[in-house]
Amino acid sequence: MKTVRGALPAVRELQAAAVPAVPAVPVPVSPAASGQWWDASFAAPRRCALPPRATALDVVGGFFEYYAAFEFERLCVCPWLGAPLAKEAFAEARRAPPELRRYRDHVVAGRVMPLRHATPLVVQDPFEHNVNVASAIGARFAAEIRSLIRFAADAYAAGKADGHRQFLRTILTRRPPPLDHRGPPQFRLHVYPRMVVTLVDPDWKSTVRKIVFTIFEKMLHIKLGKVEEHLDSDGKKEKYSGTLTKTVWKRRPFSAYHALSDLDFEERQARITEDILKLDEQMWNIEFHLVLTFRHAPDRAMITIALHAGDKVGFRNFGKFFVTMMQSWLTVLLKQHARPAQVPDVTSVDDSDVEDDKPYNDTVISMVIKNSTLDKQEN
Repeated sequence: MKTVRGALPAVRELQAAAVPAVPAVPVPVSPAASGQWWDASFAAPRRCALPPRATALDVVGGFFEYYAAFEFERLCVCPWLGAPLAKEAFAEARRAPPELRRYRDHVVAGRVMPLRHATPLVVQDPFEHNVNVASAIGARFAAEIRSLIRFAADAYAAGKADGHRQFLRTILTRRPPPLDHRGPPQFRLHVYPRMVVTLVDPDWKSTVRKIVFTIFEKMLHIKLGKVEEHLDSDGKKEKYSGTLTKTVWKRRPFSAYHALSDLDFEERQARITEDILKLDEQMWNIEFHLVLTFRHAPDRAMITIALHAGDKVGFRNFGKFFVTMMQSWLTVLLKQHARPAQVPDVTSVDDSDVEDDKPYNDTVISMVIKNSTLDKQEN
């Protein structure tokens, strides 16, 4: 705080004098002498945007107001240019705009590494243009920083009537409400290694994918659309989108009606869903993402659904159905693609040798249903 207090008077005088916000001070640096590939010259000078008689509080308040509206998702802070710059300008060095010609030339020549522009906050070093000084700030910390900036901007705006008497006291002694860092509700199922090795088809991933589509599109009448696909050294991730329009998880009244029918398992569940779609009057518009994660050594898969948009309560109810009844559905359908009498029942699966790829947030419910049968879950 002492450093800030010492700097503000000088900033105020510079503002009042209407000098360039970023002065052009050519200070060439020899690569041979410094070991760096940059010089310290600034870009073309830019005039200050604040009025000539701006006070120290105006400078501080203007800073918070400017960055409260800053599009950090799309833009990076570029002190060297004295203006924001789109992150995509750093996506490919060869196509960098003319104002980044030094950066482009050094990166293309292999003298320096590209700037890390895919982080939550991007603040370009004004001297070494390939350095993002905010690259170590993660998504959670970045959200807290932005929350504090918005809080300070609101306090500054609220204090204009009384000359900002309480502005500094407010931002130094109070804090905004804590952020809820929990992600959207997620639920998951596992296809464990001991289940994979029983499958007849060597292309076990296609079998698991086919079963997932059978459950969602045929048995639940939920159309899945592919969103993206990602490959890495350990496996593959496929993301799909779907929409819940009816309470397909409320199957008890209809299960009893179809219990004595001569339909096979898939047809019976599809018929129950059709009855729900016809008779249930409650409408939903719950958009969710389904992620299929395939991993190797050992071969295994994980099926995750996450809320994208819509009612959280309704999605949680569907999620509970997903990790209970659909676990048995998965086992039943796997048996149809396995060697005879080799598919372990849900109750006998041991996952102690399998680690989750990543920790999930508090809203995740991951379970293996034990001592349950298909009849119990349908009724």
